Amino acid sequence: MTGKRVLTIILGILLIIGGIWCMITPLSTDMALVWVFGVFMFVQACGELSTYSERKAAGYADGFSLAMSIISLIFGLILIFSWRMEIAAAEVLLFFVFFWLIVGGVMTIVGAVQAKGVLGISPVWGVIMGIIMILAGLFGVAHPVIGAISIGIIAGIDIVVAGIQLIVRGSFEFPTINGDTSGGSND
Repeated sequence: MTGKRVLTIILGILLIIGGIWCMITPLSTDMALVWVFGVFMFVQACGELSTYSERKAAGYADGFSLAMSIISLIFGLILIFSWRMEIAAAEVLLFFVFFWLIVGGVMTIVGAVQAKGVLGISPVWGVIMGIIMILAGLFGVAHPVIGAISIGIIAGIDIVVAGIQLIVRGSFEFPTINGDTSGGSND
């Protein structure tokens, strides 16, 4: 077994452990997402600020990009270190997800009906999926705590499935086009 395959299996196991943690502590999962956004904002702002003078000299950075980088840096630090702002951002993020489900459901219904007119196919499944998405979004808006728990559990399930996929990929030798199972390597 090659080092790549062993690493793939180890990463799969880590994903499964992380997914189970998400399912056991779904509200913590939602909070962790906000913290990760804070880290991303901070890192992106640091990168933008570190290259600002070169970009300004090249003519494609202005005061607006500098101001946005500073604001991202500040908000990133606030999300990382302020639990109150983390909670507020988690609530806002949840409502964005719920409204995204509602809008996505409407668009799914519209797309299904339009596909019937253009392609002549039945819109039933598209309409059903759209209605489910709209109902899920409305339920989340009406019951945000249950919605937050649901999102954490669904994220956990998705992560566990991704981990299983990695373990399967690392455990089996897949033949190449010419039938060789070594993957083209000599090790």
